[in-house]
Amino acid sequence: MAHNDFRGFVNVRIGPRVLAGHEITLRSARFDDFDDWRRIRLRDQPRIEPFWITDPAPWSERHTRRRWVRECLESRTAAKQQTALSLVIDVDGRLRGQCGLSEVDFHQSSAELGAWVDAELPGAGALAVAMLIDHATRECGLTRVIAINRGAESPAGRQCKRLGARVEAVMAEALHVGGERRDHTVWSLRADDLPPNGLANTVLGMYENAPTRSSSEHPAPSRRRAHLGAGMLVARERLRYLAGQLRREWRDRRQPTAPDLGRPGVDPIILRAQRRTSGESVTGTDYDVLVDGRFVGRCGLRTTDWVRSTAELWLSIASSARNANIEAAERDAGGSDETARNEEAAQPLHARLLGILLRHVFDDLGMHRAALLLLPSDTAELAAVDDVGMTREGSAYASIDLRGRRGDHELWAIIAPTWRRQASDRSTGKGYARTSE
Repeated sequence: MAHNDFRGFVNVRIGPRVLAGHEITLRSARFDDFDDWRRIRLRDQPRIEPFWITDPAPWSERHTRRRWVRECLESRTAAKQQTALSLVIDVDGRLRGQCGLSEVDFHQSSAELGAWVDAELPGAGALAVAMLIDHATRECGLTRVIAINRGAESPAGRQCKRLGARVEAVMAEALHVGGERRDHTVWSLRADDLPPNGLANTVLGMYENAPTRSSSEHPAPSRRRAHLGAGMLVARERLRYLAGQLRREWRDRRQPTAPDLGRPGVDPIILRAQRRTSGESVTGTDYDVLVDGRFVGRCGLRTTDWVRSTAELWLSIASSARNANIEAAERDAGGSDETARNEEAAQPLHARLLGILLRHVFDDLGMHRAALLLLPSDTAELAAVDDVGMTREGSAYASIDLRGRRGDHELWAIIAPTWRRQASDRSTGKGYARTSE
């Protein structure tokens, strides 16, 4: 799908498909879906909230009409921008759940899947997810869909396993859900691995013997009449939302240039900021890598919102500089930093470069987690991530990294508490990175 072709994202209607006598359709959300949304979400709170994004507001206050209107407006904007696709799971004409794609990236040809469904409708969630995956791979042209959840023992994890998704990695403290930061499992489904006749047909085959329920169990939706108060609320929220968009655009235009990184006079490596990116949930900066004023390559980072609080890193160092040791130890160290400088000078360029990025990510930006994708052929980078204390969390099959390279990548990451512990070990002379273990 061309990037400016909105057919796969705007005014989407997928289905209907029939499961156990119920018509299941995926469609865009409407303002008048509010009553069904609130009723089911409040009833199923014990089942949903432990796996949902942390919010200090009580559950009932997170399900007001104003919140629903805002969610509808945000989903429409994201669909037009092709950054997300949020749909309602419509069963027999009424909202019974939601299913969507977020983190849509056409450059990487990937997206992240999320869903919840009425607890009284077994099988409906699996079919809705399968319908959305078929749409994403066939109509939107995506080649890789991932799901991130609490693992194989969670309801979402069991659903992923049932659909044939593969476990790629377990990410340490990746998301803030249910009131705390928790480990999450990454599952993936690739277009090449899907059944030729579509995943939805496969799911229907799993439930072909499911008992059929009569229509009286789930009566047809009643005709809803918009009342004056609701109409005024929608109009007011539209204005607030538009005003918020204008404020964000104004703020983005006035963003100061990202600062250079490094310690002039202490470390010969300087990262000179070149380009700053900004979006709804992701910001970042690209840097030129200078060693004693000489250009040797580039690197960069992308940071996410507080729920993920993750910085994705990338490195691209010229072959002439690979595995090179910086001769900073021969400089006049001077001052109280002499031991630290001489110790760091013994490290290869890649490890020292990662150290600068991680110090910025954790100390300056306040992120909780840093990660990067590497190919098995990235020998210098693989040695560096181990040297700075990062841990291999798994793989990302048939993925595209921030450098635009497609392949089966390894996922390496480190969280802030581990980094700070290692920094403390270095300051007390216990050595760099893993020497304290």
